[in-house]
Amino acid sequence: MWRSTYSYRGSNKHKRRTPRIGAGHRILRSPHFKSAVLFGVSILVAVAALVPTIWKGSETLDGYHCSKSRLPQQTVGILLDATDGREFASTVKEKLLQAVESYRDTLGEGDRLSIFLLGSDAPGQEGKLYRIFSACKPGDPDKASQVNHGRKYVQRQYQRIWAEPLQASLEAIERRPHVESSTTPLMMSIKTLSARELVSQGSRTLLVMSDLLENSDHVSFYAPRCPDFTRTKNAGYDIANVSNILANARVTVWQLPQPATTTQCIGKFWADYMREAGARYESTAL
Repeated sequence: MWRSTYSYRGSNKHKRRTPRIGAGHRILRSPHFKSAVLFGVSILVAVAALVPTIWKGSETLDGYHCSKSRLPQQTVGILLDATDGREFASTVKEKLLQAVESYRDTLGEGDRLSIFLLGSDAPGQEGKLYRIFSACKPGDPDKASQVNHGRKYVQRQYQRIWAEPLQASLEAIERRPHVESSTTPLMMSIKTLSARELVSQGSRTLLVMSDLLENSDHVSFYAPRCPDFTRTKNAGYDIANVSNILANARVTVWQLPQPATTTQCIGKFWADYMREAGARYESTAL
């Protein structure tokens, strides 16, 4: 506690206590002290404003560098069908590269990109789903500051978590052997991706690159009878139990060339499938 000192003025007969401002009060009334107080308050306000940013940087992440406490605003899934054993044409590869680069650059911090390949390791094996890449995008180096570890740190994280693994995944697709699978479970693959990867509090996008020739236990476009989605659904098969699994998702199909013997019911089958799934659907022949 600051204390004042006193002195006496006048004769001893009429003593009057007159306060004399001590060192403590002089400091409190000093313009420099007031400036220091205002500066301290401004620092506290600035720190309070930065707490959300600091807390965000300390979020707990899962194995794919995605937040465990909140869903991404956007999720993008890419499904490549390689079960026919044919190498992707150079024009198709170029189109795929452009799409991946676009998603790489335009997705926001915390948004998720996943790339899966449907194929097999050896000829004649059943087609299965391979995870080629999946991660949530880290912070943008151009928006980094000292608060979130600085630009160099964020740049290293961006390269380690996002850019380099994504480039490596594209190279892995290029090196993968081109072998024909005995099955093409495309319907189940889409269902799996919708439940496990395309989870978002905002927009969902699915890009499918395939000839759309489903070939599984209950649906096969190689069978004599043309498949019908409504008939398959009414039969109670699980692969057709897709009601609203892609609700409000944007699904784009890049349709690869098909054999000349392919039936003409492919378009209707997949349009009915996507309608049941609740997707906004468009298909483009490559």
